[in-house]
Amino acid sequence: MENEIKFDAYVMAIAKCVHQLNKAYCEMLEDYSQVDWDEAPEWQKESAMTGVQKIMDGEIVNYTDSHKSWMDQKVKNGWVYGNVKDARAKTHPCIVPFEDLPEEQQIKDLLFFKTVNVLLVKMPREKWHMLFDEKTDNAE
Repeated sequence: MENEIKFDAYVMAIAKCVHQLNKAYCEMLEDYSQVDWDEAPEWQKESAMTGVQKIMDGEIVNYTDSHKSWMDQKVKNGWVYGNVKDARAKTHPCIVPFEDLPEEQQIKDLLFFKTVNVLLVKMPREKWHMLFDEKTDNAE
């Protein structure tokens, strides 16, 4: 059970990083609708963590797969295409095939996929656990 908690923390750390990158990218496009990870609703955090996990498990092997997985998850949770993103109405303008997305939206999938992969290579679970354990030991 202890390893599961650390694993969850590892996935969450990567998901938080890519969430914050997405927020910064959206702001670059003058879209200020994204909130920081700590303020994000649970469904949004779970979506990011699911994407990270699927990349780790090899279920997502490219950024177009990443979009399809995200879209499938949304549809499974009752979301439909809509001209405006509305969490209450569960509508989203990106619930379309990857090739139909505007280029700036395609870049989000590319950033997510590439960033997760870079973090997995440069900060593998074993190395991250050593840092995590060190911080935990120092906190006591």
